[in-house]
Amino acid sequence: AIADDATAASFNPAGLAQLLVPEVSMVGSASRTEDASTGFESIGEGVPPLTLGNTTTDHDKSSLNFLSFTVPFRLADRRWAFQASKHRRVDFGFEGSLDIPVYDIDGEQVLQVSQTTLQDGDITTLSVSLAVELTRRTLIGLSVNRWNGDWGFGSFHESWLLADPSSVQSFTYRQTNAFEGTNFDLGILLRYPKFNIGARYSTSFDADYSLRTQAVDSEGSEILSGQDTTLHWPQRLNVGIAVKPTDRWTIALDWGRTDWSDLTFDVSTDLGYDIALNFFDFRRA
Repeated sequence: AIADDATAASFNPAGLAQLLVPEVSMVGSASRTEDASTGFESIGEGVPPLTLGNTTTDHDKSSLNFLSFTVPFRLADRRWAFQASKHRRVDFGFEGSLDIPVYDIDGEQVLQVSQTTLQDGDITTLSVSLAVELTRRTLIGLSVNRWNGDWGFGSFHESWLLADPSSVQSFTYRQTNAFEGTNFDLGILLRYPKFNIGARYSTSFDADYSLRTQAVDSEGSEILSGQDTTLHWPQRLNVGIAVKPTDRWTIALDWGRTDWSDLTFDVSTDLGYDIALNFFDFRRA
């Protein structure tokens, strides 16, 4: 409901029409992620539950999140604005190692497990946006977004008995993902002396999606699988209100909804038809 600078397209493209002079925007992000493994047990057929020791790993990262260039202009006696931008929507970067002791029912350590995890890549959008001030109170905007996702996840596991360090068992797993697609953001901004109301609707889209997995165990056995299919990205709705009780204060509230249960991809079956699986838990949609 505010969206009054060169980052506007990431919130509400209609707000770009409020700009009076060209603007460049750069937004950085930094985060610290901690991965904690607590309260786990190892179970197996004919083996009593074994307690895993608690362990943590952390990862620091920083990156350029948003970059844009906006040019306002006048046409047909109305204020317009054009923007080109790049937005890193998801940054998958993570790296960490866990050393996990495993204890028997008497509390004695019998096994050591080592796990290294590496994630890389991101999901980005390249966007062009156009906004116009239809009236003094009403602004509308449109963004065309080209989505590109390219990321991977890998893990390397080793375990060995403390009584026999030569009994090393290992397992390596790698998954890569890639997709491309296009969608649209439609925005409207209504401005009044004491409050603004804004809304943005992001259309759903279908993307070409590629998924590859590779697994290798300590015996050298290799398992490969892959899919070239369609990813269905869900629609999204955001609305907001900004209240201006005084000239110096603005209070804003945003609400958004994305039906992530509708983020699915198609998988072919042996029966000759496709089914949709949820992207997050691989359950049938």
